[in-house]
Formats: sequence, C-alpha cells, structure tokens
Amino acid sequence: MEATFFDDHRACWLRARDPVHVLTTRSLHQVPTLVIELERRVASGLTAIGYVSYDAAPAFDPSLVVPEGSDPTGVQMPLLCFGLFDTLEELREYAPGTLEQAVSVNVCQTTTEANYREAHDRVKEYLRAGESYQVNLTHRLSVSGSASPEALFQDLVSRQQCRYPVSIKDSEGVILSVSPELFFELDGEHIVCRPMKGTKRRSLDPATDEDARVQLAASAKDRAENLMIVDMIRNDLGRIADPGTVQVSELFAIEAYPTVWQMTSTVEANTDASLLNLLTALFPCASITGAPKVHTMSIIRELESSARGLYTGAIGVLRPNRYMRFSVAIRTLVIDSGRDENWQGYYGVGGGIVADSDSVSEWDESLAKAAILAMSPSAKVL
Repeated sequence: MEATFFDDHRACWLRARDPVHVLTTRSLHQVPTLVIELERRVASGLTAIGYVSYDAAPAFDPSLVVPEGSDPTGVQMPLLCFGLFDTLEELREYAPGTLEQAVSVNVCQTTTEANYREAHDRVKEYLRAGESYQVNLTHRLSVSGSASPEALFQDLVSRQQCRYPVSIKDSEGVILSVSPELFFELDGEHIVCRPMKGTKRRSLDPATDEDARVQLAASAKDRAENLMIVDMIRNDLGRIADPGTVQVSELFAIEAYPTVWQMTSTVEANTDASLLNLLTALFPCASITGAPKVHTMSIIRELESSARGLYTGAIGVLRPNRYMRFSVAIRTLVIDSGRDENWQGYYGVGGGIVADSDSVSEWDESLAKAAILAMSPSAKVL
C-alpha cells in the first residue's frame, strides 16, 4: 500500500509507503474487531491511513441497511482497509497541477435521467407520507482513462482545491479523493464535525457567479436541509459527548470550490469515546444519508440500483495521541485493480431531496459535482 495526502496542520504533502501491517476485511463481522485493533496499533506509535466503506454501516448498527450488489463497473473494495506505517516522507517538491502530461478521462452515466427522476418522485412520496424528512439520493458514474492515476490525482487536486485530498494505492485498486467535506476530526478529547449540505453551480461570469453565492446563502430550502443534518449530528454526538459540550460554532457558511458553492456548518464537542464508539454513533455521516438515518437508509437501499462501496464512506488518517481526521468519501474516484493504463472506475454523485426539491434541479446539481472530471481540455463527458 502507498498513500499520499496533504497535512493541513503542517501545510505539506506526505507520502506513506511499505506499511508494517495492513488491516483489511470484506466481512461485516470482522469490522468492529479490526477497528479496535486499529486504534490499539495507532496508540502504540504508528500512523494509519485508509478507509471505511459506506457498505460497512451494518457492522456498527445492524438496523442500518445498505444497497446490495456491486457498483456498476464491477469494482469491489474491502469494507475496511487501513495501512499502518512507522515513517512518513515529506514531499517537498510535490506540486499538483504542474505536470505536462495530459489527463484523458471518459465519464459515462450508469443511471438515466428518467430513472433518476422516477427514484426522485418515489422519494417525494415517502416525504409526503412523513416517512423521512430528507433522503440523500445518489447514483454512480463510470469513469475510464489511460493516463496514470498519479497524474490524474495531481490534476484533480489542482482543480478541486479541497482540504482533504488523499490517494491510496494497493492491490485492491486506487482511490483518488479530493473531498471537501470533513466527517470528523478528533484531537485529544475535542471533536469537530463539518457537514456539507447545500450546493449551487458556479459560473464563469463574475456577476452570475456572485448571484449564485448570494442565492445559496439566502436559500430557505438549502438552509432547511443543512439544519436538518446539523440537528442529526448534534444528536449523534450527544450519544458519546461529555454532557453539555455539544455546540454549533458556525451555521450556514458558504465555501467556494472551482465548480460549485457549498453550504457548511460546524458542530463541536468533547469526548473520550473510543474509535469504535465514535463510528457507532456517527457512521455513516448524516449528510449523505438523510433524516432520520435508520429509516432513510432503508429508502436508499430500495431506490439506489447499485452498492455505494467506498463512496460516501470515510477516508481517514490516524496518529498517536488521539488524533484522527476522517473526510466524507465524496468527490472520490475508485479505480479497479491498480492498473496505470486503460483503467476503469466509478465516481458517485448525488444530493439531498426534501419536500420542495425539483427533480431537474437535483439531477443538474448531482452532475455539477462531477464537473471536476471534465475540466481538463482533454476530458470527454458522455
């Protein structure tokens, strides 16, 4: 296994190679045991880098159900995989976006707009019946290319300009994540969650772009979506937080990314919970399920035609002295078998559906989240 990621505390790129051990499983039964072992190994002085698939959710709570089957491209990753490293290399000359090699990417929809609208309308029926308040409906895009995954990752990083870029390569495949969303960051006994809910496509025209930002900031629909998720996370944190420490430190902030404006909020608390208890309380992130979580995930299972896999799971870096940072696995490309040429993979997109959502707008919003794949002059979107 090899992993490359940006350390925002040290403001540098780091690379981890040749793990002293790898913890991985495709068995739900083994996931909790490996999470306990993961935390124990990190406490002994090792650094861990890896991921937890969305499909691992039932391992933490059997009442959480996930879509069955494989993803549309046939890529199948473990439910959990973490490499344990005793050294990290600082990449002083690493400069994403400076490569001369062209990036060639083909993106194909695996869900038609008609099928999406049918699922969207079914979600609205559940909402009208009071069975859910918000459902995060997603679909997968098939992505193929011939450029090296390393070159593509550097290109994506330069275009997305996100906080939590990570690439992971092992015998199972390659993960290229340029996620802008923090699942949680734990430093000692202080935990921070920053859910992202609310999106507006950006424009090349400055005036139109500013109008989009203002519209998102004032949108009653997006504020309502965001607040639902904030309330869920407050409730989830309340299960493991020290009494009286859960607080919302920022509400409805607008963040700029190259293709979209995003609305985020920040929830903080103090906790001495173990990693297993944290994941049991919080996983998967409320922003990518909806509310209430348990029943809404059963709706997602019914309506989504393929497994999510790693998409909307969590990608994490863990260090000694109780430091953990997990991003939500969105804006994440998963490539099969680690091939450097003629590879195929998948990229998930979606968004939260509420009572006043419009299927055309939601479809457009979901595709806007894949726009970074098509920003290269050589990219081709089908």
